[in-house]
Amino acid sequence: VVGNKGFRAEDIRQGSMGDCWFIAGLAAVANRPDLIERIIPEDTRTTTTGRYAVNLFMDGAWKEYVVDSLFPVDNSRTKEELERRGGTLVFAKAAADNQLWPSIIEKAYAKAHGSYAALTAGHVTEGFTNLTGAPAERILFDTLSPDDAELLFGQLMSFVQEGYPIGTATRHKIALRGHGLVGCHAYSVLDCRAIRARVGRQQQTLDEILEGTGNDADAGPRDLRMIKVRNP
Repeated sequence: VVGNKGFRAEDIRQGSMGDCWFIAGLAAVANRPDLIERIIPEDTRTTTTGRYAVNLFMDGAWKEYVVDSLFPVDNSRTKEELERRGGTLVFAKAAADNQLWPSIIEKAYAKAHGSYAALTAGHVTEGFTNLTGAPAERILFDTLSPDDAELLFGQLMSFVQEGYPIGTATRHKIALRGHGLVGCHAYSVLDCRAIRARVGRQQQTLDEILEGTGNDADAGPRDLRMIKVRNP
């Protein structure tokens, strides 16, 4: 179910279904051992029976969902394609060590909703509440004034320090490839920092940012606001 290194967000991969909102939320929750271990109890982590119990917070209460070890697979692709996709599992999977916990949790969540197809499209906040039992706040960036945006960044830094699971998403279908983002897609937020740096037009490496160097000699040091996100 889980490898020797434990539950790691970097092991999770989204499958061929539009549930990035849930997978991004699960990856953020996986960074908190106290939260992820409540979802996958010890009995499930050590079972050899193929019967897995998963705890989810649904309709205002914690409920147990039991699933088996049968998962949809795709054997129609070439070996090269399968290696590129991370194996034959169609939906959520772990990238290493043949772990099953992302697939098990996703299957239990699909069971709670009636089908895998029911997980297509959603908001990260929904996943957070179902995975933690806690309320989640949703903030729409395009409703913020410049002053609100300054306040929000300070809040984000405090949220990271407190260990809150955080996610973000693009709202429009147009791919934001100039910024390295995908349209209508969810991401986990891993870190948030403000760095005093000299910013230039060709600022590319972390070393340059930390040293405060850049190609624009006229640009003085300024606060560089950085948010680290992970694509599921």
